[in-house]
Amino acid sequence: APLMPRLKMQASPALEVIVLNSSTPPVEYVRFIGVEIAANEAVTGKVRASIDLVRLDQNTATSPEQLPNHIEFLRCYLHGAIAGEVRNAFLANARDFVLRDSYLSEIKMVGIETHGISSYNSPGPFTIENNYIEAAGIGLLLGGGSGGGSIKTEMHPSDGVLRYNFFTRPLKWFSRSADFTGAEPIHKNLLEWKQGKNWLVEYNVFTNSFKGAQNN
Repeated sequence: APLMPRLKMQASPALEVIVLNSSTPPVEYVRFIGVEIAANEAVTGKVRASIDLVRLDQNTATSPEQLPNHIEFLRCYLHGAIAGEVRNAFLANARDFVLRDSYLSEIKMVGIETHGISSYNSPGPFTIENNYIEAAGIGLLLGGGSGGGSIKTEMHPSDGVLRYNFFTRPLKWFSRSADFTGAEPIHKNLLEWKQGKNWLVEYNVFTNSFKGAQNN
């Protein structure tokens, strides 16, 4: 990481590091290679509730044509801070989204559900391949989101490949572990679908799925 170009969240006001919103014409053909994208250790609490390290649209696109498309993150390092908090590494409402050979860590908050990757307003396709994904709440969440039942069926996250990824949580986040430190963040599922179709899921590892907000 010391040799990687670094993009760091500012502390006041707390803002996303990278934002690509929907538009007409849309943002397209953007590739990030070997970039560190970091939270700020001074940002804590519910100020982070609606802010992401990378935001690819939020809930404004009403058709696939408006979404950012052909967006790639390759060999990138996205992380929170040990003393800080992060809501989402990626809000990935984009067409032709690729995350490959990357490392996501320290994605956690106390009292608010967090996600390594969340997408609820994009028809895909998605390629999520050969990544380390460490998030307290949900590693990968597909569907749901702030749009709820108002999201059109044609915008549900579909046509994806999820392959060779390692989903986990460190024991230091689990209150019943001898390694536990600090306050316990919300734990849910390592992988969760609410809507979506046509996904290939193979050769992934899922480990350290703690009892928490959905299975006490």
